[in-house]
Amino acid sequence: SMKDARAVRAIEIEGARVSSVASTSKRDAAMKIAAGAEIVGAEIDPAHGDLLARAQCLRAEMLVIAGRRADASTCAARAMTSADIDPRTAMRAAAAWISANAAHDGAIQPPAALMALASTDAQVGELASAPLRAACDGVEAAIVEGNRADAAKLARDQLAPWAQLASASTSAPTAELARAPILLALATGATADAIERARLACAAWPDDRRLRWLLAESMRAGIADDARLRAQSFAIFRALAPMAAPIRDDVWWRAQLAQLEMLGLDATDTSANADEIIARINRLRAFDPQFSDKLLARRFDALRSKLEDANKRTRGKP
Repeated sequence: SMKDARAVRAIEIEGARVSSVASTSKRDAAMKIAAGAEIVGAEIDPAHGDLLARAQCLRAEMLVIAGRRADASTCAARAMTSADIDPRTAMRAAAAWISANAAHDGAIQPPAALMALASTDAQVGELASAPLRAACDGVEAAIVEGNRADAAKLARDQLAPWAQLASASTSAPTAELARAPILLALATGATADAIERARLACAAWPDDRRLRWLLAESMRAGIADDARLRAQSFAIFRALAPMAAPIRDDVWWRAQLAQLEMLGLDATDTSANADEIIARINRLRAFDPQFSDKLLARRFDALRSKLEDANKRTRGKP
């Protein structure tokens, strides 16, 4: 009805003004609009599905601003199921749901209506790309830290659902999207799957250093007694991190550490090899005392301590 349409438009105009409200008052202003949108929605004839969805979308958007993310997620999911919803309203609901869940710490599950929308509109995949990247970075950080339990939990709770949503999208494949299933497999112990996926990704994006690091890391995780995989892994790490490289990015430092850790496995009973690795660590510390990253620094220090202890045992020192 015209009455419902006017009510929804009026509350939407009020909602648009919240962005200009001072940050100290923004939460209260957003909660006020959210309450108003709920009242407007309750008075709309259920037959007017798109108007109802617009009111629910606005409420979800305001709840996100107010920090009520769980409520916003529920409200946005409900909006997506409205009958006769306009595609533009559906996308608003999708954006609100993604915003509500982007910073969520626990497990998330994209609703069926959002998955269906992703399969027909590439914009959903584009909206999901930022939280997918954040989830990938979180799993990577846990792997770099050596915290396999955290990596596996993050992969299951966050990375898997965001990757599921992004992969359902009609948007074009990207190296970022290819990184997700590799990390998921690596973090959950499916090393053979991680290696296969990483090989395919590196064939598609041969110049992507992060994908090549993931391939080497996956091979390293699946080495066991496979000398061939060990040699391939080490060769990739070495190619990623020449000492004379003009730019030392995070992949360079990770590859340096991986090489030294792999050599360190064989050096614990050979003091000469241990001394060489310690000397390399000292040289790297001269480049950057923090080894570019506090997570990496802990692993460099742990390797050095292990080798120094091995030297003491080998040389009979107390």
